[in-house]
Amino acid sequence: MEFPQNYFCAEVRDDFEIPAMMKRAWAAELEVLSVIADVCERHHLQYFADYGTLLGAVRHKGFIPWDDDIDVVMPFPDFLKFVELYRKESADKPIKLLYGLDDSCGFHYGKLVDRRTIVKSSFRQDKSLYSVWIDIFPMYSMDDDDDLAQAKIDKILHYYEKTWACMCVNYRNPVRKLCHLLFNGRMLKHYMKKINGIMSEHAYGSTKRIRFAPVVSRKLCPAQNDHFDNRIKLEFAGYEFYAPKDYDAYLTGMYGDYMKLPPEEQRINHKIEAYWAK
Repeated sequence: MEFPQNYFCAEVRDDFEIPAMMKRAWAAELEVLSVIADVCERHHLQYFADYGTLLGAVRHKGFIPWDDDIDVVMPFPDFLKFVELYRKESADKPIKLLYGLDDSCGFHYGKLVDRRTIVKSSFRQDKSLYSVWIDIFPMYSMDDDDDLAQAKIDKILHYYEKTWACMCVNYRNPVRKLCHLLFNGRMLKHYMKKINGIMSEHAYGSTKRIRFAPVVSRKLCPAQNDHFDNRIKLEFAGYEFYAPKDYDAYLTGMYGDYMKLPPEEQRINHKIEAYWAK
């Protein structure tokens, strides 16, 4: 993707100062989003801009000035096809797809990570460096009154998250560390299979309500099946990407009066610094 030189200059939007470093991160994220869009369009897979990305497209025609990431959702069957196709087509590319037990971290959603970038952010407690990424959340369907399935999800995700947290413990003893990783790696794979089984059983579009992995609570997702029945392209930072056609009803359910800016004290970003890796 090509950006005009002044794109990377600091500016003020909606009385919020956007530093040049943030603009660098935005540009890198747009590169990753364009890769997702290209694969999906070539293989007739559905994707949608969602959460703050969708809100930004509608309200700002681009990034929310104080936002620093891009979120995408896909129907679960399309997501699985995307994973398979992307890994076949992009084995030697710098933008890597993390899903499953990649890099010893189990994700039951996708992360497309640009290894050419280095990012430092104030919101990470460990202050470690990482790369620009975009999250891809699978979509499945489950009604609000399906208490049995909800209880099953809650239980699986509880143990999944505890196991994933254990994977991050850094043991000094190499033998103990290896045993720890092998055991918890197997458990993560076990829980991931169960999560995928639930999303397969509750096929996208089979009920009125839509859920997104890894959302646990039924209260956190106001999406209805008919919100995503059709797609349109919306402008986002000078480019066009797919979004749900009925975005007004969806965003209203999620944010209320979504065109109204939040109070200034809620306009917080993570003070990201982005660099190209050498």
